[in-house]
Amino acid sequence: MFKQYIFLLILSLFSTQGFAAGCPDGSEPVKSISADGTYFVFECNNNTQNSSSANQNFDITIVNKSSFPTKTLQEWADSASSKMASRESNIFVFIYDVGEIIEPIQEFGPGHLHQVLMSPNEINESYQMIEDWSKNNSCGYIDYELLGQIKEGLERGVDWSSQWSVCTEERLVGMGLTDNMRNNPGGRDAFYADLQEFLQHELYHAFQHDLTTEGECRNKADKRDSNSRWMIEGGARFFAKNLLDDNKSFDSHILQEIYERKMGREAFEGESDKAGSAALLLMSKRGLINESEILDGSLFHDCARELKFDKNSSEIKFILKNWNNIIRVSEEEYEFSPEILLDYDASRPSKDENKEDATSEEYPTVDYNTNLLEICKRDVEGNWKNDIKNASYMFAVAGEDGRCEYGLGDTENGAFEECKKWQEENNIVGTCELYGKDGEVVWDGSVLE
Repeated sequence: MFKQYIFLLILSLFSTQGFAAGCPDGSEPVKSISADGTYFVFECNNNTQNSSSANQNFDITIVNKSSFPTKTLQEWADSASSKMASRESNIFVFIYDVGEIIEPIQEFGPGHLHQVLMSPNEINESYQMIEDWSKNNSCGYIDYELLGQIKEGLERGVDWSSQWSVCTEERLVGMGLTDNMRNNPGGRDAFYADLQEFLQHELYHAFQHDLTTEGECRNKADKRDSNSRWMIEGGARFFAKNLLDDNKSFDSHILQEIYERKMGREAFEGESDKAGSAALLLMSKRGLINESEILDGSLFHDCARELKFDKNSSEIKFILKNWNNIIRVSEEEYEFSPEILLDYDASRPSKDENKEDATSEEYPTVDYNTNLLEICKRDVEGNWKNDIKNASYMFAVAGEDGRCEYGLGDTENGAFEECKKWQEENNIVGTCELYGKDGEVVWDGSVLE
């Protein structure tokens, strides 16, 4: 017998801009005043709602302290769960509103501090529910350090967007809905779309079986340049974008923002979900993976991201070089450049496998007297302007095919070695040359002042 989805609805209205809430059964919640008289409490007569999520034997418990209707959150959770090939974890989700971001911006874990909208009583209620869940789950232990961090985050208005794998069978999701999200300039439909993607993205992480897998999987995943750093987040974005219902093509959902923002290698550090989803899309286009494996979660059953796909293989290296090779075909449509879908021969040795085969005829070394803007236009006009300020030295290498890499360091040799590392990893034939020193460009061919 399938377990029930439990939805605990205690909605607080913090402003006239909030959305009207409904109960899971479609009825209106009952309004009452809180014990301390400072806010209204909206409670449903029936706190438990059955769900028909297909072939799932695990709970999704949603504690909703936001001004958003729980019934819609339930529908989105049901939809996401029904897409999975299988589930092996119970999931506890807590959702709440936070206000305007505090200036100057202050980080807390993976989030930022905002104006606190929940009352102390609501925060205590929320924490107690999370603690009770922790005591009653099947992990066999309670992570009090995590609980303390969550409570402090609630008290300080952190905009959590996190999934914690407490153990294989128990996952915890925290979601802080910001003032900017609720007041999206695109109106209610844009807010709904953002929140749907937000929820289904975090749920997908909770559906990923192998996040707690130890041994070789963990050892490889923990390395700085592992596939896990982009596949895990990329898979969640890929899944959530696929469930959005609008007129834009799925490819454009994935690629448009990358094209418009001219994202490069650094996206794998700061926005790995966007870079990763594009890389996975390119893998599916090139037949390295079936799109269905991502959408039903089976890609994350047995650590294929590390044990099946070798980060040093010619196939993955090609993907990581070309995930942002995107063209705009119309005002709203974007796709990969045709040449990267056609010309790749995975059997051809890479530079590291056979240096003699990596000829300058294929990737000619740049003439460093050439105007750099012609060679590395995207980089020069984009991130290099800021990146050059982040270390004492910056070395760069360019190939006439337009692929450019760089390295930063507090010492000249350190920056050179970092540049050389990325040059070799991306098979760029050329020489790392000094580009910047003490925040200023010293490369004669540069168009920057």
